[in-house]
Amino acid sequence: MKTELKHMKRKTGMRAFSLLLALVLVSVGVVSAVSAQDIYRDDTAYFSKIQPSEEVDGVHFTNLPLSQEYELVTVNPSLFAADASSGKSVAVNLLGKEYLLDLEPVPAPVAKDAKCVVVNESGTFILDPPLIECYVGTVSGDPESYAFFTVDNEVILGTIRTGDVSYVIEQVGIVGVGSERRVVHAIYDDYSVADVKEPLAHCGVVPLERVASEIPAQLPSGALDVQSGTTATTTVTMMAAHDHQFRNLFPSPNTEMANMIAQINTAFSPSDIGVSLQVNAYCDLGTTLTAYNHESLLRDFSAENAALRDRMNSDIAVLFTG
Repeated sequence: MKTELKHMKRKTGMRAFSLLLALVLVSVGVVSAVSAQDIYRDDTAYFSKIQPSEEVDGVHFTNLPLSQEYELVTVNPSLFAADASSGKSVAVNLLGKEYLLDLEPVPAPVAKDAKCVVVNESGTFILDPPLIECYVGTVSGDPESYAFFTVDNEVILGTIRTGDVSYVIEQVGIVGVGSERRVVHAIYDDYSVADVKEPLAHCGVVPLERVASEIPAQLPSGALDVQSGTTATTTVTMMAAHDHQFRNLFPSPNTEMANMIAQINTAFSPSDIGVSLQVNAYCDLGTTLTAYNHESLLRDFSAENAALRDRMNSDIAVLFTG
């Protein structure tokens, strides 16, 4: 079992790694806004089910899972983060089953001085990024299990693997309650998702005119310690960029990107690749990239953003698109 789980984590990590270092193309359907929905909000719960009602503006789904069974909820990120940071076991209900999670904070893959760059027709603006926290651990009583969460002030993104289930908690839309916007999440078992759920990755490196010798991510000649089997870790800084297509799919796009990168860092230990990825700049490109053809989009991104990558002092730039 241990070997199978390790293989599963490695397989998941490789898939995420290929998505991150390529032009990411997420193939997801869009469902029109649904009326007659309301939110049952329990401030003592991490996840609150969406219940039928007639008191809200409606739910707009952007990224529903292709799963036979899922549960739609809103979340309480501040409560979850407080409990996950306390050292106590965190009790969660996932599709009707109760689990106790033993979690501990881990550094988010974001530099302390990271910036959020917004590029639109009016110019380029630099803002402070959202506060993102990450937690890793196991299901109580199952040392071979795996749990990982990425949290900001709007979303709780999670993966919990134990036994023959692999739960996913992801952002799938927004709901308006009066003047307040809340992010709708779906909880589902990833093992019940059809193969077509797999995102399409168009394999294309994004060098942005920087030759390999300029990137300090290359491992030094003495990085691998053959006797101990350990590898020195090199941090590769990244400008994580997204366009309007990605933003339309994920209401909290920066946290979605950080979650992908964090799970890559978790899946690959230093002894695997000797590289840790870190976001030192988020970049919202808005509608400045208009191409829909894969090759054209990659070419335009490379040509138009090399200077911005250098301005942010990033080793690489990666575009997330939908």
